[in-house]
Amino acid sequence: ETKAAFPWSCLEERADQLLSHVERQRAAPENGAGGVTKLTSADLLDAGDYAAILAGKPVDRRQREFEEKRNAILAATAQVFLAKGLHAASMADIAAQAGVAKGTLYNFFTSKEELYFTLIEEKLHEFFLYMQAEVGQVASAVEKIVRIVHAECAFFEANWAFFRIYM
Repeated sequence: ETKAAFPWSCLEERADQLLSHVERQRAAPENGAGGVTKLTSADLLDAGDYAAILAGKPVDRRQREFEEKRNAILAATAQVFLAKGLHAASMADIAAQAGVAKGTLYNFFTSKEELYFTLIEEKLHEFFLYMQAEVGQVASAVEKIVRIVHAECAFFEANWAFFRIYM
């Protein structure tokens, strides 16, 4: 009826779907489970879904899952590169650390070098956003220089493991 009522309407609809799923499971339990209801992760909304609904945005679970898996692969890549170094690490090592098949890894990244450059690009993007937040509102040139030095040191200290990989 109203824009403000839309998120609650979506939540009510999803709750009805969950309840009907529970009723179907109880009516015909699998493998003699005796009425125990099994809900899969696809049956439940997570915090990202609720945030999207409340913000009036569509829920795109596949895109979010893609991004989560991609980020998990990048995190695993950083761990393997830190432990073994860029040249000694293999795609098989990265796939094992990420908990995915090697073929799945190649669905996301074509090579170890692409993984490395993606890590660099994303960390640089994070660095520039951090610097903009730390320095962007300062008017004085001297104060900007002071803030830049402090912000760079803080960022480097917080991300020392990444900079070991970078070097």
